[in-house]
Amino acid sequence: MRRFFYKHRLLSKCLVSLGLLSVFLLGRLIPLPLLDTNALLKSENAFLQASGLVTSGNLSQVGLFSLGLGPWMYAMILLRVFAAGRKRRQESEEKQSKRQYLVMIVIAVLQALTIALTIAPYLLSGYAVVLAVVVWIAILVAGAFVLAFLSQVNSRYGIGGMSLLMLASIVVSQFGLLSGLVESFEPRTLGYGVFSVIWLCLTIYMMVVFERAEYRIPMKRVSIHNDLVKETYLPIRVNPSNGMAIMYAYTFLALPQYLLSLFSFVLSPSLLERFSQFFATTSASGILIYGALILGLSYAFAFVNVDPTKIAREFRNSGDYIIGVRSGKETKAYVTRYVRFFGLFSGVVTSFFMVVPMFLALSDDALKPLASLVGMLMMTAGMMLMINEEILTMQLKKEYRSIF
Repeated sequence: MRRFFYKHRLLSKCLVSLGLLSVFLLGRLIPLPLLDTNALLKSENAFLQASGLVTSGNLSQVGLFSLGLGPWMYAMILLRVFAAGRKRRQESEEKQSKRQYLVMIVIAVLQALTIALTIAPYLLSGYAVVLAVVVWIAILVAGAFVLAFLSQVNSRYGIGGMSLLMLASIVVSQFGLLSGLVESFEPRTLGYGVFSVIWLCLTIYMMVVFERAEYRIPMKRVSIHNDLVKETYLPIRVNPSNGMAIMYAYTFLALPQYLLSLFSFVLSPSLLERFSQFFATTSASGILIYGALILGLSYAFAFVNVDPTKIAREFRNSGDYIIGVRSGKETKAYVTRYVRFFGLFSGVVTSFFMVVPMFLALSDDALKPLASLVGMLMMTAGMMLMINEEILTMQLKKEYRSIF
C-alpha cells in the first residue's frame, strides 16, 4: 500500500487534502457552548453585521473556527513585511515558527476577546459571564491554532497549502452570492446584473493574464556553455504579489472592527456603529480604504515575493549578471525599479477592478452584497491557479524516463 501511494503521489496528496477539508468543514459546524444560538441569530448586532460585511463572512454563527486563519495570516504578514530586505543572521526554522506563533497567539486572544464580549449578552441564563468569556476565548484561540496546524499539514502532505482551506471557506460561506447575482436580473436591477456578468468575466480574464504574464530581463549565466545561454533571463511577474493583496486586504480591513468593539464600553452604540460603517465596504470611505489597502499590499508583497537584495546577492555569489548592469548595488537598484513598477501597476489595476462595482452598488442597498462577489471570484481564481500550478509541477517528473 505504501509503495502504491508513493508511486501515485498526486492521489495520496489529494486524499490527505480531502481528509483535512472534512475536518475543517465539520469544525465549522461546532457551536460555542453556553451560548443562546437562537437569540444570537435573531439579533441585529452592529459589530457582527459590520464585520460580516467587511470580511465577507457571517460572524452571527459563532463556532469553533470563527477566527479562521486570520490570526495566522496577520502574524505571517507582519513578520514578512518587517523582515523584507533587512540584513539579519540566518535563523532556524524552529525559531521563526516560535516567533510567528507568539505573534499569532497575541492577535488571536485580542480577536477572541472582542467576539466574546460582543456575544456575552446572549449567554444562557445560570452561568457566570466571566467564566463564559474565558471558555469562549480558549475555544476560539484553540480553533485558530487547529486551523493553522491543518494548513501546515496540508502544505507538507497535501495540495494547495493554506489556500485550499481558504478556498473552501470562501465557497461555503459566500455561495449564496451567486443566487443573488441571478436575482439581480429582475427588471429593476437588470442593468447592474448585466454589468456584473461582463465585469466578472473581464476581471477573471485579467486575473489569469496577470498570473501568467511576466517581464523577462536578459541575463548571462556563467555555468551554461551551450545554445541555451541565449534564452536565459530573470523573470518578474506582471503581478508579483500573486493576488495575495486581495485576500489580505479583507483581513486587514476587519482589524478596526475588532479594535472598535473593544471600546464598546466607552463608546455609545450610535458612535460605534458610525465608526464601524466607516471601515465597511458598503460605504464610500470603506471602499476607498479597501482600494488603498490593495494598492499598498500589492506593493509590499511584490518585494516579499521578489527580493532584489536576495537576487543581487545570489548573482554575486554565482557569477551571473544582468546584461549591461554591474553586479552588487547596481543590480539591486535595477531589479528594484522593475519590482516597484510592476507592484504599483498591478496594485492600481487590481484596485480599479475591485472598487468600481462597489461604488456602483452604493446606489441600491439590494446590490451591496453583490459588490463583494468580484473579490470573492478573484480570490477563488487566484487560489485555483496556484493549486493548478502546484499540480502541474508535481506532474513534471512523469515527463522524464529512466535511462537504465
